[in-house]
Amino acid sequence: MADARARDPYYVVRDDINRAITDARARVTSGATTTTTSVLKEDAEALEWEIDELARSIDIAERDRTRFKLDDEEIRARRRWVEQSRGKVRELM
Repeated sequence: MADARARDPYYVVRDDINRAITDARARVTSGATTTTTSVLKEDAEALEWEIDELARSIDIAERDRTRFKLDDEEIRARRRWVEQSRGKVRELM
């Protein structure tokens, strides 16, 4: 499974989004200035867009499970991650 995960673009994008959320949270906790606040808002909006795109890819994969070799649990786990990440991004705004 580890090899399959390494080839799955979902995990690459998910990891990039996780890093971006972590970086943005660090900036928030470090005391944001007005300029930083504006940049954080832009970053949060970009993250929302990326998460929406990832959610759409999950919808596509769910419709063609045999092609993407995803079971119900994997689909549920991906959807949970999307919802949790949306919540984290909302906290940044």
